[in-house]
Amino acid sequence: MNNFRGWLSVALLCTTGPVLAQDNLAPSPGFDTGYDGWTISTAEVAWVDADRNGASGSGAIQVTDPVNSRSVNGGPSVCIPSEAGTDIETGVWTLVDTEQREGVRGNMALVQYTSPNCEPGTARLTSYANKSFTPGEWSHQFLNIRVRSDIQSVRMSLYVYVADSSTTPVQARFDDAYYYEVAFDQYLVDPSLTGAWFNADQSGHGLMINMIDSVTVWMCWYAFDNEGAPAWICGLGYAYEDRLIFSDMFTIEGGLFPPEYDADQTTQVPWGRGDIQFESCSHGVFTWRSDEVLFGTGSMPIQRIAPTWGLPCLE
Repeated sequence: MNNFRGWLSVALLCTTGPVLAQDNLAPSPGFDTGYDGWTISTAEVAWVDADRNGASGSGAIQVTDPVNSRSVNGGPSVCIPSEAGTDIETGVWTLVDTEQREGVRGNMALVQYTSPNCEPGTARLTSYANKSFTPGEWSHQFLNIRVRSDIQSVRMSLYVYVADSSTTPVQARFDDAYYYEVAFDQYLVDPSLTGAWFNADQSGHGLMINMIDSVTVWMCWYAFDNEGAPAWICGLGYAYEDRLIFSDMFTIEGGLFPPEYDADQTTQVPWGRGDIQFESCSHGVFTWRSDEVLFGTGSMPIQRIAPTWGLPCLE
């Protein structure tokens, strides 16, 4: 898992789309002299003379969550009016000091609202940045989304996060924030892909996809081997533009039906890789290449079996 995260953070640094010729909509984006235009909630925010690139007279902002609220609402944020169908490319650079406890990170989230001014009670969908980071080094957090059809505004939020339950303060720095309206030529994967998928010409086997966050995805293919035995082929993958990529899919051997199941007797067996390319949130093509001769390589069209409650498919 650690190797996957490390490789993923490198691979995704090149996932920026074509930015249109217009202004960065994030206010005071470089935080060179302050953070005018950002709304401060419960976090403590201060300007510090510590620019990411070491520029003299330029700085960054330091965000401290005094109680480790683990909330995207605690840090500085900005509400930006948005039109349905708009593609948005955002990002920020974060730094967590090595003196902070393990797991502390600076992060970014985009919250979509059905009201024009990010009014409380109208939030409909929260998307999170890729979360890759290295303590003691500036790390790039970025996120691309397409605004849903019922949305009128998007809030960009910077916050400090650690997964433990301690209420002691946590701290991170942020610099060079950006928020651009862009134009992507293809469908962009989104949370609505979560759910059940199948090949309509071969009902009886199919995929279960779970979009864990804006980057990470879990998938299991419930199929059969060439002797007719059930084959569950699963993998943790990542999202990139219109694709879900699974580099290390596997099967499990040695399991028995409960209560006879014993995890110590099971073995994870490498299987191969898979790739799903979507033309929309309801149709795509699944391609696979197995390390096992009996499965080989192939591809098939897939389509959604049914929508997932709360995650509408917006063509």
